[in-house]
Amino acid sequence: MGGRLHVYRDRRGLAVPGVVIDLFSRKVAGWSMRPDMQRDLVIDALEMVWFRRCPDKKAGLIFHSDRGSQYASKEFSDVLKERKRSEFLSITHNSERI
Repeated sequence: MGGRLHVYRDRRGLAVPGVVIDLFSRKVAGWSMRPDMQRDLVIDALEMVWFRRCPDKKAGLIFHSDRGSQYASKEFSDVLKERKRSEFLSITHNSERI
């Protein structure tokens, strides 16, 4: 799974969609929309993946994202640890396991 954030601005303000993509099928697995870039945005998108896909506890899952503060937050890491999943953050030309 991979996480992605974009910021869109219109006359009503900001719209920030947080999207979790299945990197194998390249399909959107979960998403969330908020007017800010807080950590709840990515946590809500990840939670949608669990509710929609109900992944088996034995199935492996690696979550890859950029080094954004939302993904690096303790709360987001706690959600992944609670689900016993691995998290990777991008580092120049490499990935590091947390």
